[in-house]
Amino acid sequence: MREVARLFEAAGVARTERSITNWCQPNKMGVARLENYFDPNERKYFISPKSVELQKEREGFAQERQGYVGKLMNFNRKVGELETKLLQLEAPERQDASAPGENPAAAAG
Repeated sequence: MREVARLFEAAGVARTERSITNWCQPNKMGVARLENYFDPNERKYFISPKSVELQKEREGFAQERQGYVGKLMNFNRKVGELETKLLQLEAPERQDASAPGENPAAAAG
């Protein structure tokens, strides 16, 4: 477990030994995230190096995706702010029903 944790840390996606142990356990569909063999005599997991590499790639993609989602949300927020400002600039000026000092009834008649 420690060796696998070091591999993840070296790849920039540090994971705890507990997380790695959980990934060795089958999920609800009976599939483990890491290909492994548990030796009951030694009470150790033997994890396939290829599955570790695949999981590191998945984790890297997940981090990259989070970065893109964050950028997209910031861009959307900025577009909304600019759209609001544009609508405020284009809005027609409010015209009062009468100019100060005028009688609205006299202007209508």
